[in-house]
Amino acid sequence: MAEIRKWSAGILYREQKDTPQEVFFRYPSRREAGFHLLLMTVGIAGALVWAHFALKGSGDWIGVLIAGSLAVSTGTVAFQRIWEQRIFCINRSTGEIVYLRRTPFGTRRETVPAKRLLEVRITDEGDPAPHGPDRAFRLYFVMDDQTRIFLGKGLIEESLNVGGRLSRLLGIPLERPPLA
Repeated sequence: MAEIRKWSAGILYREQKDTPQEVFFRYPSRREAGFHLLLMTVGIAGALVWAHFALKGSGDWIGVLIAGSLAVSTGTVAFQRIWEQRIFCINRSTGEIVYLRRTPFGTRRETVPAKRLLEVRITDEGDPAPHGPDRAFRLYFVMDDQTRIFLGKGLIEESLNVGGRLSRLLGIPLERPPLA
C-alpha cells in the first residue's frame, strides 16, 4: 500500500496569491476554527441552561458536565486551528512545491520536486449514500513512487477547480472519477 501524506486536515486549500515566480495556496484553518467556536458557544449555552435547571432542582448535573465538556474540547480545537497555518507554494522557476505548517508547537517544512509528480487525482469519497451535488471528493498529488499527498476534500466543483488549476500550473494530468 502506498504512503499517504496529509497536507490537509480536511478542507480543500484555497489559492491565495499568484506572482510571476510563485503561486501560494493556503489552508482555510480560520474558517474551520469558526465552526469549532460556534460549537463551543452552543456548549456553553447548553451548560448554562442545564445549570439553571439543576439549581432549581428540576434538572440533573450530568447535562452541565456533558455540555461543559463539549465547550472545553471544541474550544481547545478552535484555539489550535486559529494558530495553525498550512501553506504550500509552487515555485515556477525551481519546479519545487514547498509545504509549510506552523502550529503553536513547532514548524514543519517539506519540499517536493514537481518532476516527481505524476498526476493530480480526484477520488470519490467512497460513501455510497450521498449522490448529487453534495457528494464529497478527495484531492491528491500522486508521486512517481505512488505516494499520495492529500490536499483536502470538497464538492466536485471546487475539487475540479483546485485540481484543474494545479494540473495547469504543474503541467501534469488531472485524473477525475466518472460522474454518474
